Order: sequence, then C-alpha cells, then structure tokens
Amino acid sequence: EFEGFARILPTIGMDKVALVYQDNPFGRAGLDSARKAFAGRQPAEIQLGELPDTVAQVQRAQPHAVVLIAAGQAAPAFIAAYQGAAGPGARVAVLNVVGGRVLTDRLQHKVAGIMTSMLYPSPWNGARRVVRDYQASLARAGGASPSLLSLEGCINLRFAVEALRAAGDDPSAAGVRKALERGLSLDLGDFTLALPPGRQVASRYTSLGIYRSNGRVME
Repeated sequence: EFEGFARILPTIGMDKVALVYQDNPFGRAGLDSARKAFAGRQPAEIQLGELPDTVAQVQRAQPHAVVLIAAGQAAPAFIAAYQGAAGPGARVAVLNVVGGRVLTDRLQHKVAGIMTSMLYPSPWNGARRVVRDYQASLARAGGASPSLLSLEGCINLRFAVEALRAAGDDPSAAGVRKALERGLSLDLGDFTLALPPGRQVASRYTSLGIYRSNGRVME
C-alpha cells in the first residue's frame, strides 16, 4: 500500500508527504514500510499524540498530503482535527484497513476528498466482472448495499472455496495449507488471485481511491 502511495501521489502533484504514525506495533511497523517506499524523498515523520500538537507539527511541515499510519478511531479523530485546522487544504491518505464506516460514521459528508489505498476494485464500479458478480450476489441476497469490506470478504471467500477444492480429500486445515503451499490461482475475469508455490501473497493490486461525500469511493 505504501509503495502504491509513493508511486501514485506524485502523479497528482503531491510530492511532499508527511507520515503521521501511531506509536504502537501497528504504527511502527507501518512506518518502517513507509520509509522503504518513500526512500530518498525525505518525508516528515510525525508521531500521533495529542491532536492539537500533532496537527500543529503537520502544518509546520506543510505537506501536500498526509499519509496516515493509524487504525481504529484514532484515524477519523486525527482527520477531523486536521480538517478543522487546515480546511480544504487537508489532504489525507489512509490505509485500506481504515476504510468504510470507520471513517464515514465519524466524518459523515466531510469524508469527501480523503484518499484511500485500494486493494480491490471499487464495489460501486461495475466496469469489472468481479464487481458485477459481487453486485449480483448482493441483489440475490436481498439487496444489501455494496461496501469495501463486503467486496473484500466476497473475494476472499471465493479464494477460500477454491483452496478447499484444491485440498481434495483432505479439507482439514493442514490439507488446505498444503494446497496453498503448492500454489493456487483464481481467475475472476479481470481480477486474478495468483498464489505462487511457497508464497503468501496472492495479489499486488493497488490503486488510489477518493471518498465522495456520500461515503462511496471513486477509484
């Protein structure tokens, strides 16, 4: 995700970045990854502490965008404080794990303009077959609203079913693990999960999404 931010943000004029991180295992691990992704660009590094102090440090750094390395309620709390101080100039990019109702419930229409890492296509954009299949499944199940989380769950479940099939006569945890270690691919039309033998990452899909005021994400 950080590699995606480092690749995409400069293409939209956001060369100067501040990394705002939580001082916990999640934040520190994320900061290490972000440093590698932004190597050579010298982003400002700001620990997320008391919100007025953190926001003041960010404003002094004058970044084009903040890459926020935080999860849970700390993320919308910082964004709300930063928006209050910086107004329309508050450009924030969040990790995929922060998306959806974590942001929209707290920020409401002010979620508009927040950037997010996309590990899957937008669940509202039916241009891809994998999304059309997902939307059709929602309609058959009673018409639930699309969401980032449920699309991710749908794709992961389809991959899990494929792993069970590959395990054959041994659908135990050990059998499924062996099937995954042998390598597994799932072609969903225009979105493919391909797990090479001995690897643990089946997709390197990343793109940049931008929230609209209604909570939907435009990819």
